[in-house]
Amino acid sequence: MTPRPLEASLPDDPFLDYCLWPYQPLAPIEGKIRSINLLRNSFDVMGVSEGMHRVVDDLVAKLGPWLSVWGLKFQDGMVGWEYYFYDYERLDRYTSISRVLDIMSPHLHCPVVPQERRPYFMFSLDLDDDLVTGKRNLDEVHVYVGNVGSNVSSGICYTQTVDHLRMDNVYYFFNSETEMESIIGKIACSAHLDLPSDISPLYFQEMKDAKTIVVANKKNNEGIYYSRVTIDHLIFFLHELSYPKDLVAFVQKNRDRLDHMFYDVGLDYTTVDGKVTVLKSGYYGYF
Repeated sequence: MTPRPLEASLPDDPFLDYCLWPYQPLAPIEGKIRSINLLRNSFDVMGVSEGMHRVVDDLVAKLGPWLSVWGLKFQDGMVGWEYYFYDYERLDRYTSISRVLDIMSPHLHCPVVPQERRPYFMFSLDLDDDLVTGKRNLDEVHVYVGNVGSNVSSGICYTQTVDHLRMDNVYYFFNSETEMESIIGKIACSAHLDLPSDISPLYFQEMKDAKTIVVANKKNNEGIYYSRVTIDHLIFFLHELSYPKDLVAFVQKNRDRLDHMFYDVGLDYTTVDGKVTVLKSGYYGYF
């Protein structure tokens, strides 16, 4: 498969984090490229079919640009992808599960029936080459709702299948400048962490200046996310967690063409034999 040409950043491009919240660019955009190039490059590095590119093409053309967030996930030496869609209008939404599944329908089959009368503000779908080549169906949709009554901004994730709905995760959003004590406290208050414990494998001092740090309680582990980190922080993260060399090389090669944007990174962890262990990690962009 021939690699796609790099997409240049244009003057009217928005700058968005993985919640689709806007920010001002960090540098002039002349000569820069969009974050979608990291996604396209990962397709090329992993040798997936053209169908993965076509899903992205259709989302841009039929849903609209700047409404989709991509996440590249790395676990047990394997790369996967998850796409996230937000609409903070809740029931009066444009970006619905039904709309996105309809756009994707030429490329994959999903038997899950969306529940559009429920007030979700976000949903996500795990995609891979087996889906777009017809080897399996998309049998789960991750649905996120608000957590009213919490003093900390938070959300709850449920996974919907054909047969059932289960609660999976709760996410808490903290301001790193004003709530660092609460962040550390939230990390420490965990059923998956032995105390005292060395949390340096997951709490990176190098990224403590991220605007928002998200701590998540999950079904089988915990998670921490750093929102709005620089390109150099992203490169540090990719090296620290031993991402495939070709993925890292592309980011390093294009570092000066990617330094106008913030990035978002995250990891899942638990304690194994008394040691904090990273189970999965990921980084994010948008298109």
